[in-house]
Amino acid sequence: MGAYGTLLESSPANKENTVSPPTTLNDHMRSPFEMMTRYVTHGKGKDSLAGTPKPDLPRETSTANLTFSRLLEMAYYYEGQCSPFSTIVTNLVNYTFRNGFHWEPRFTSKCLECGREWNDTVDECSCGSSQFREPDPEQQGHFAHFNGTSYLDRANDSRMSLLDVCKLTERHRTVADNAYWVMTKSYLFNGDDVHSVVKGVIPVDPRDMVKVCDRHGRLDGNRRTCLIHRAETDRLRCRICDKPTFPIAYQTRTGNDMLYTEDEVIHSSEYNPGMIYGYPEILRAADVSNAIINIDYRVRDYYENVHLPAIIGVTSPNQDTLTTNVRKLVEAKEENPNLPSFLSLGDNGSMEMVKLMEDPNNEMWELRRRMVLDIASKFNFPAMMLNDMTDAGGLNVESEQQAMWGQKIEQVRTHFEQSHLTPLLAHFPTITDWNLRIAREDDEDTLAEMEVMLKQAEVMRILSDIGFDVTYKNREIAVSDTIVHDRTPQPVEVMRESNYGDLDDNRKPLIDFEDEWDFITSIANRQYLQDNPEQTLNLALAADYVKDVIKSIAPDKVEDLYRILIDEMSKPEGWSINNIIGRVQDAFNLDYYKAETIARTESRRVANISREQDTIANDPPDAIYDWVGANDHRTTRVCKAIKDRIKQEGKGVPLQRLKQIVREEGMRYASPGFRMIDDWTPHINCRHTYRRVYD
Repeated sequence: MGAYGTLLESSPANKENTVSPPTTLNDHMRSPFEMMTRYVTHGKGKDSLAGTPKPDLPRETSTANLTFSRLLEMAYYYEGQCSPFSTIVTNLVNYTFRNGFHWEPRFTSKCLECGREWNDTVDECSCGSSQFREPDPEQQGHFAHFNGTSYLDRANDSRMSLLDVCKLTERHRTVADNAYWVMTKSYLFNGDDVHSVVKGVIPVDPRDMVKVCDRHGRLDGNRRTCLIHRAETDRLRCRICDKPTFPIAYQTRTGNDMLYTEDEVIHSSEYNPGMIYGYPEILRAADVSNAIINIDYRVRDYYENVHLPAIIGVTSPNQDTLTTNVRKLVEAKEENPNLPSFLSLGDNGSMEMVKLMEDPNNEMWELRRRMVLDIASKFNFPAMMLNDMTDAGGLNVESEQQAMWGQKIEQVRTHFEQSHLTPLLAHFPTITDWNLRIAREDDEDTLAEMEVMLKQAEVMRILSDIGFDVTYKNREIAVSDTIVHDRTPQPVEVMRESNYGDLDDNRKPLIDFEDEWDFITSIANRQYLQDNPEQTLNLALAADYVKDVIKSIAPDKVEDLYRILIDEMSKPEGWSINNIIGRVQDAFNLDYYKAETIARTESRRVANISREQDTIANDPPDAIYDWVGANDHRTTRVCKAIKDRIKQEGKGVPLQRLKQIVREEGMRYASPGFRMIDDWTPHINCRHTYRRVYD
């Protein structure tokens, strides 16, 4: 029997009152809904339709609300008492939202004729139209209250930011595998039509919320409520205001019972979703969690009381001796309540302590470590973040654990976006061009580019050590045909010393993961900075953007700042942004964050100045340049506008003309959070730069 055969088959007794099953190709191509509608409309016997019955779910419905709250209490008990699980929860939450949020365009261009959305730049739509529009940035302003305050800054009346709400929600998801958002709304009635506006988002503890459903796990349509009076009823219209009522989907279990419709609550489960509720993952390791808690209690008691759990056995047939010994024990226990209790054992007249547990030892700690790793594995939590590198090797290598941890965080972020942020934006119908996303750490295109350039730098170092004359220009390595200087090998110890510079013995290493961009930039401009420090200084001080630096540093100290930057960036052994931050902190008495902002922004400005001057000195006057970089959904409007203007003028434009275009477009799209950094950085986190175009 086909997929719809059972649905359309009639019983022999009703054959004369039914419609024959479809026999033409077109009939078979109809949707199931069309087939059912046609069958019921034209048939005489409307009671001949049948369907698969739903199973009863007594375990998840009739008993769920009685027992599930107890399970959730156990999960939160483990979070509070089992320190490894608490560490896992805290790190999952903090790492997931460490970078906040960002708006991601849903498309690159949208056809104005048919409305089709494209994720890349096209000249003509499939409908033949060449009229497109870009995502409207003004829509981001619609994610706000009536007073203009963004929900990102204030999500509810408790003054929680959306980041605070999301962190608390992810904690509930990790601990209880259930999380709820209550959307507080204002309703406007136009007859029976209801319009709503979101006023706030409130995270609700899973222990305080239950679902209202029938024995089959479906929304119970017999329990309804009025959106105005919130009283439970079985009527389709309110007895008081005669407004339509709606099915109750959720109900609070503590305080006053509050009733909510399905559209007012967002519920999600991450690890073990069920028909109604999720099941806490930590409860699958309940015995292990209890064992860890008991071991920790045992160790705590040992170091607090310095006494083992034990009893004192008194063995004596002599009543006077027994009485005397017991009196001594009672007096001693009154002075020290931590002494073991005692009982009578026999008749040899001796007293002895019977241990109930051994002292904490290595076997106990090893057992605890194994149990901790068992819990961590359930959440893909790396052992190294629990300070456990005992089993180094294989998948426990730090890089492998980091990769697994990154995959876990990405999985959590993606699921959170799908289950909470996307449904939240659905309540804002005017935001159609953007998705609210959890910001990620790394730009894959930038990292790939850095990896290539780091490999090039390593090749250059090796060739230079051999004796070749090596230069780097336009992202290409040029090597002399023959060895032009003698190789002067340097001991490993000396090379390691040079990585720390010559300021003091406590300088940080030259390169770490966060400073790769700084090192790459130094490849192209270090020689120029060494040869032209005063010219670079004068150009930096003459720039219009220097006024931003004066906000944190006195005007007469700005020159000292750029001298520090030029001195660090021109060191033969290379430079580190961390070293610059340290010198800026010491020189101007700034906190770390201000010093870091100044160091990163101004070092890029100095690098761009030196690169531009090096280009002017070495490229021919008629050279032309293009604006290059990643071309994807993250490409900003300003960089796209720069590319379009260059394309209108040909393959490329002269350097000064390109500089003018970058400045004009950067100023045109400037806003408080989207401004120019310097002449070659039209906005924050720009991934584009200029490159010479060859015929």
